[in-house]
Amino acid sequence: MKLKKLLCAASLLMVVAGCSSKPSATEVDLSKVSESVYEKVESGEIEMGMMSENLDASAMMDLYGLDIKDLESYDVRMALINVQANEIAMFEAKEGKLDTVKKGVEKRLENLKELWSQYLPDQYELVKNSVTYENGNYYFFIVGQDAEKILELIKANF
Repeated sequence: MKLKKLLCAASLLMVVAGCSSKPSATEVDLSKVSESVYEKVESGEIEMGMMSENLDASAMMDLYGLDIKDLESYDVRMALINVQANEIAMFEAKEGKLDTVKKGVEKRLENLKELWSQYLPDQYELVKNSVTYENGNYYFFIVGQDAEKILELIKANF
């Protein structure tokens, strides 16, 4: 009888554990991630050239097709000089909106490829070698000579 109770309890425990939600990704403050990246950019340790301020809601819609209502936070900056493709986009999507963010980044990447393929071959290579990174509800998109270095900085925050 005790064995039956023990087996029932063990089975119940496995069912409850199996139905629980997966643990969430590490919560990070996107502004701190951004700060750590742009400190290195401004010091010249990472080669990205001069970058714009964070995009506003209208520019986010125009360039990425994203409504900022789908985001908890974001930091998207691009080269100030229009002959450079450099771009760093950091997104924290609201619950259930990560796919929307990914589609926006895909749209942006396709537009960048189309633009730079006809303009400057070296910048087109940077776009083709862009990197993305996903962690939980966070999504990152980087175009630039030091994209991998920036990616490593971002990963260090998780």
